[in-house]
Amino acid sequence: MNIKELRTKEGLSQSALAKRLGINTSAIGHMENGRMKVSDKIAAKVKEEFGVDIKENVKAAESKVEKTAKTVAKKTKTAAQKAEKAVKKAPAKAKAAAKKVEDKVVADEIEVKKTAAKATRKAKTAVKETAKKVETAAKKTTAKAKEAKLTIVVQSPYGGNITATEIAEKIPAGADTVFVRVDQNKLWWIKGEETGSVDIW
Repeated sequence: MNIKELRTKEGLSQSALAKRLGINTSAIGHMENGRMKVSDKIAAKVKEEFGVDIKENVKAAESKVEKTAKTVAKKTKTAAQKAEKAVKKAPAKAKAAAKKVEDKVVADEIEVKKTAAKATRKAKTAVKETAKKVETAAKKTTAKAKEAKLTIVVQSPYGGNITATEIAEKIPAGADTVFVRVDQNKLWWIKGEETGSVDIW
């Protein structure tokens, strides 16, 4: 049992234990943190107050630590020997692994080249087919556009005509919507957030 275990068992604070032992509270903290050894005088006072031989407990703990240290040292030495053997075998294994990786890289590179060539052929064929389809569609659209020439003329009941082209020239460029109000002689237009009007005639 150490100082901290004793204090915890007795349910004492550091200051209360220090008072019982006649020492500073900071000394208790130092002993609990291992920054200060338990002196013979303090050990005797602990035995007198609590009937616990701190020194014997410390010796037992030190003996246990020493035994543990020896076991750890033995295991470390064994591990080091195994590691040394593994290091000696490592170059041969590494060389074999490197050769295996190199062979795999070469095989992958060949496969990638084959796949790339195949993909390129497919892409060229697809581009040609798409271009042909676009060209055909363009020809059809052009033919329809030629057939669909339409002239829109707005007539006023009061006399006068105006075409779509003339309407477009009267309103601001980029207008989204235009309303033709013949009865008011006005073209109402919308351009984003803006609105306005102009006379038709």
